[in-house]
Parts: sequence; C-alpha cells; structure tokens
Amino acid sequence: MALFGVCSFAGAYATSPFQIVVLRFLIGLGTGGATPTLLALAAEYSPMRLRGAVMTGVLLGLPAGAMLGSLVASAWLPTLGWQGIFMLGGALPTALLMLSFFLLPESPQLLAAKAPSETSRVSGTSWKRSSRSRFRRMLSSPRRRSRPRRGRSARSSYPNIG
Repeated sequence: MALFGVCSFAGAYATSPFQIVVLRFLIGLGTGGATPTLLALAAEYSPMRLRGAVMTGVLLGLPAGAMLGSLVASAWLPTLGWQGIFMLGGALPTALLMLSFFLLPESPQLLAAKAPSETSRVSGTSWKRSSRSRFRRMLSSPRRRSRPRRGRSARSSYPNIG
C-alpha cells in the first residue's frame, strides 16, 4: 500500500509521459503486492465456514473497486484535473495504511503461535527486546539433530545424484 500511495502521489508531479508510465507500473506493483496481503487478512479473520465466500468477495471487490474508482475519477476530472486525481489516489491509500497500522491487531494465528512474552504489540514490550530474547534462546538451547536413516544414506536415496 505504501508503494501504491507514494507512487500515485508522485504521479501528480510527473513532467513527461515516460514518468507517468514508470509510475503507473510501480503503482501496479504496489497493487499486486497488496492483493495477497488482503487475501491473507481475509482468510485469517474470517470464520472457517465463511472463509471461501469472504475471500471470493475480496477478489471480486478489487476489480469492482477499480471500476468504481475510474467512474469517480472521470466525474471529478474536470474539477480536480489529472494531477488532483493522482494526489487523491495517493493520499487515500497512505491514510488507510496509517489507520490499518494502528488499528489492525495481530492475526489470531500469529498470537496463538507466539509465547505470551513475545507478543510485543499486545503486551507493550518493545520489538527489540523480544527479538533479542528469541535470539538468545536460539543460541542457548541446542536443537536435536535428526539421525540419518539406517541402511541407506541420504545421498544415495536420490536417483541421479552419485
């Protein structure tokens, strides 16, 4: 969303058609990067029995939003001009990004997977402290090494490897 918003806002200051093409390409990359994130959020926050319908709604909402946005932009184009459309197209996603950063909680699966001491955003501990403790735990606790299978070595179990 940040790439989409920043490049849309920068499009208002483009001085050549080449700059607009490059910025529109980057806006497309931002949109393409936001799509899997939206689907993941929809899958994590929707109940299991409605998950398919919610994800379908999200996927159908993306082109519907693009069509609605183009209709609104064509109506506002005489008033705002093309630079104003780009500015509005950059300001709205940037504001939405800031709101979602502060208002969206961590996903339920992530919170369930974390230990209670590591839920930095929920418990108020700093990210630096929680990452430092994870790093110390990685160094202090020896991991069990898996034993090779008896009879055949791992190398000889693959056909085309000597």
